[in-house]
Amino acid sequence: MDFDLLGDPIPPGHEGPGRPAHEATDAKRQKCVLLAAMGRKRPEIAQALGIDQKTLRKHYSRELRILDAARLRVEGELLMALARKSGDGDTGATKELFKRLDRAELRELAPAAKKPKPTPLGKKEQRKADARRAVAAGSWGDLVDGKHLN
Repeated sequence: MDFDLLGDPIPPGHEGPGRPAHEATDAKRQKCVLLAAMGRKRPEIAQALGIDQKTLRKHYSRELRILDAARLRVEGELLMALARKSGDGDTGATKELFKRLDRAELRELAPAAKKPKPTPLGKKEQRKADARRAVAAGSWGDLVDGKHLN
């Protein structure tokens, strides 16, 4: 079997100039899903597969429909593989599975632990607040009356 310059197999019977028609293989479909799971955009996926975006849409439309769920699908498959290996007694897989479960639990707790940041004051509001604190601190209270701080 012959291969073109990019390493793709040339189908039998293809002769003449031009690139042979793209063939979507299972390996290329899996590559498409994995790239989507890594957060790659469609132009990047097409470039990684060595095709243009129109060919990507034509041959990989099913994979592109699940772009949003691709990461979850891949993560689910990895967790299932880790669970199987852990069940077979692989201690490394058990440790990795517990690490991932701990991380997931921390992600759930993280939003509750974050405190909202106060909105920053503008220049004028900050100066007024500083002046109020100075008056409240004590020594200036006799010199500055409160009506000029508003």
